Amino acid sequence: ELTATDNGGLSTVTSINLYLNNGNPPGTNLVQNYSFETADPVNANLPFHWNTYKWGTNTTTFTYPATGTEGAGLKGAKVTISAYTSGDAKWGFDPAHVDENRDYYFYDHYTATVPSRIVAAVGYVNGTFTYHDVSAYSATAQNNWAIGQGTFHTPIGAQTLQIFHLIESVGSLTVDN
Repeated sequence: ELTATDNGGLSTVTSINLYLNNGNPPGTNLVQNYSFETADPVNANLPFHWNTYKWGTNTTTFTYPATGTEGAGLKGAKVTISAYTSGDAKWGFDPAHVDENRDYYFYDHYTATVPSRIVAAVGYVNGTFTYHDVSAYSATAQNNWAIGQGTFHTPIGAQTLQIFHLIESVGSLTVDN
């Protein structure tokens, strides 16, 4: 963020996002397509480089595109659980290659009718995976957008990182950029 002030005291502020180039094209970040604006070229019911996941016994509906935080015409992604016994339902981006023993910062915009969590799945060189809580959030009123964020430190031997934003009860979660 840059603030410029002239001799008369007038000032203006401008900002740009600086992304880590982690093997992706210059000017991008860890997630190949961090927005939901682009539909997958093979399946237009999914955002590009993002996928749906669920496990357990629950009735889950994924909606894409859903109205995002920027309003009508711009895209978010929604998951709704209408019946629940166990498990969770979540949106997550494609696994990204990462360096071990390094901090990675994640954030998204979200609104939820039930508590939600951000979880990291770490893939190791030997093919195993571990799951780690990044952040937990209390329920947020529908249409009241908040920022979900967290920093995750990759363990020794980490090769890939995948972040999921999820719910574990009857309700809905909408995520955006």
